[in-house]
Parts: sequence; C-alpha cells; structure tokens
Amino acid sequence: MGNWSRARGHTGDMLGLLMLAAGGLLSSHGVVIAELLLSVGTPPGFL
Repeated sequence: MGNWSRARGHTGDMLGLLMLAAGGLLSSHGVVIAELLLSVGTPPGFL
C-alpha cells in the first residue's frame, strides 16, 4: 500500500493535468480523450 500511495502521489499531478486538459477539450474531443486515457491504461485496482 505504501508503494501505491507514493506512486499515486507522483502520478496524481499528471492525472490532474490530464483531467484539466480533457475538461477543456471534452466538448469537442470527449470520445478521443476517453479512448486516449483507455489506451494509456489505468493503474491496477484503479477501476
């Protein structure tokens, strides 16, 4: 769990930036952003 917490803190900023970027483009590129996030993949146990 300790490793996951540290990794989550490190990737949290990147995820936050992606969320902001996705929010800005959601109106016109929502599907593209969703597929991009899915292609990048999620950490084990994220979903």
